[in-house]
Amino acid sequence: MLVAEIDDAVTADQLTVRIERLRRRMPALEGMPVQWDLGRKNHFLSVYRSSAGRRIAVMHCSLPEGRADGTLGMGHGLQESQLLRKLVTTLDTPEGPFGFFYDDAASKVLRQAEKYALLALRKRELICRALFKDCLILSNENHMRLLDDNAMQFGSYASSTPMEHLPLMVGPGRRAYLIHTEHPVETHGRTVFLTPHGTGARASRPGTVEFDAEAGRHFITDDTGRRHFRRLTEIFDDHQDDSTVLAPEYEQFYRVRETLTPQIETKFL
Repeated sequence: MLVAEIDDAVTADQLTVRIERLRRRMPALEGMPVQWDLGRKNHFLSVYRSSAGRRIAVMHCSLPEGRADGTLGMGHGLQESQLLRKLVTTLDTPEGPFGFFYDDAASKVLRQAEKYALLALRKRELICRALFKDCLILSNENHMRLLDDNAMQFGSYASSTPMEHLPLMVGPGRRAYLIHTEHPVETHGRTVFLTPHGTGARASRPGTVEFDAEAGRHFITDDTGRRHFRRLTEIFDDHQDDSTVLAPEYEQFYRVRETLTPQIETKFL
């Protein structure tokens, strides 16, 4: 996720025009065409007004264009990359086959993963600077990556040093937070500064919430079939309930620097 201070009084309509213009002419990174994946799964681009009076853009996207083998060699998606699957060692266990990377193969996978992690950072910065005239990047961190040859961070920020201006997202239409990590944790022989990248809102309707990119709307699939919704607020009934937004324990452990109030949420457009 990327957090940037923007000196740009862009409106929702203006941002939509900029996004469509960018999507028609997406650039490339290291010869790899960049894909627009904001709106896919839980990815988004939103603009907030912070409690410090700043306009803050928060972007959540990844690097699906690197999953398959391509100009950069081996892809990072196990299902899409034939080269990556060839490096897997499979061990039969009582629970079934177990795949892992071992020795030189593990080192090769780690080096390639580090390359893609850097490209993901560059992709977010590229999109941010293309959409906003003046922006100051406050943070740009991956929350899914290999920490080393035997550890992975998944859905969290992790670092050996303190981190600043990390976005804590709570749910659509709700306030978000910029936090600093101040207290390391000891886990599996490592000392790391660790924080989740956010939580979801409570769904008031049963079923799995997904996004239909072609229709540009979210939908729920349940026993009755698929039901589309124009806004996520039709799915989540507690989006304005700030009483349960941030647990007091969390606020004590991390330092909340700024509270963010949503102004433009592109998934709703």
